[in-house]
Amino acid sequence: MSPLGRALCAGVVVALSAAVIGCSASSRFAATQSAAAIGTSGARQAALNLARDNGDGAPRTMVAVRTTRSAVQASAPSLVSSGGAESVVVVSMTGHFVGYAASGPSGAAIPTGSALTVVYNPATRAVTDWSITDNSYQLPGTSQTR
Repeated sequence: MSPLGRALCAGVVVALSAAVIGCSASSRFAATQSAAAIGTSGARQAALNLARDNGDGAPRTMVAVRTTRSAVQASAPSLVSSGGAESVVVVSMTGHFVGYAASGPSGAAIPTGSALTVVYNPATRAVTDWSITDNSYQLPGTSQTR
């Protein structure tokens, strides 16, 4: 099994364990325990801040995957501007998003959608790329679109 696969499995185990022992976190964020398990709690918080800034302070779902920019570019070329071996965390959320924080041409419609995807660099602790769409990207290393 690949390192990414092991990290995802570990995250699922942590999330399920938290649910079974009655973790105080909201059940709708049970999947975010995988973010903490793979060392991505900073990405989770950055993604939640961006979701709040774009109209949804309580997304319905959240999934985090630790991967590389090149893997993201291979599976979602429109999400990142360049590839490379740089380690990133991709956080995908569903909810009701309005691109208040988006930049674009004057007079262009503000993007809206049900999926917010965030690319986070854990080394610099910065969001490098993000997107609001009506369809979630297939996250690298997952077998289904989230």
